[in-house]
Amino acid sequence: MDELHNQRADDTNGINLADEQARNLLERGLALLRPDERLVITLLELEGKSIREVAGMTGWSEANVKVRVFSARQKLRRILERDHGR
Repeated sequence: MDELHNQRADDTNGINLADEQARNLLERGLALLRPDERLVITLLELEGKSIREVAGMTGWSEANVKVRVFSARQKLRRILERDHGR
């Protein structure tokens, strides 16, 4: 029984470490974005706001929010792929 508990604890620690590493990588990537890129990613992807909500909060049109998030996602993806390869 203790062996099973220890195995689960090891698995959980591995997941926590992977989550922490992913979170650190994401934070580093976000820090390299321009403020408007970071804002749109944070609002849409991390806070779960809708396109309409982000448009209302920022004063940008809904079309502009979509363009900004598309560009920001591409830039963040390139940053993360570059940094993850290190």
